[in-house]
Amino acid sequence: MELGTVFECDIVPLAEVAAAFSGAGRGEVAQTPNEAGSDQRPQSNTPIIDDPEQQKETLLTKIDWSHTSLASTDLEHMKAFIASWHCLFALSDRELSSMEVIEHMINVGSHPPVKQPPRPLPFAMRTVVADMIQDYLDRGVIRPSKSP
Repeated sequence: MELGTVFECDIVPLAEVAAAFSGAGRGEVAQTPNEAGSDQRPQSNTPIIDDPEQQKETLLTKIDWSHTSLASTDLEHMKAFIASWHCLFALSDRELSSMEVIEHMINVGSHPPVKQPPRPLPFAMRTVVADMIQDYLDRGVIRPSKSP
């Protein structure tokens, strides 16, 4: 596998739930682990949990709730929402795989493809990124792109 190869992604990995909920600033919600202050791939030693109740409890304890600006009633609503939809969150990126339930297309009309050169990676990160891409390829989370 060569760096610079383009891949299509079936799903967007959410490797660390806590990173998505603890913002770069206190009480803010970040959209990605990078916005949460991480410039490296999140590492997780969290084992895959098959028991739904244990997964729910682990999920709720992994989130750092101490820095939220939510009112207590809103915080309880957020916890209840996450608990009721716990099966949609991954505690580890090893839990992620592809799904073929739906197909998604983006209609761009007659707009030509946007061409940009690959963004350069720091030399120290190339091995980490190559390992991550190979892991996602092996698990079927991503596949080589067929786009021009």
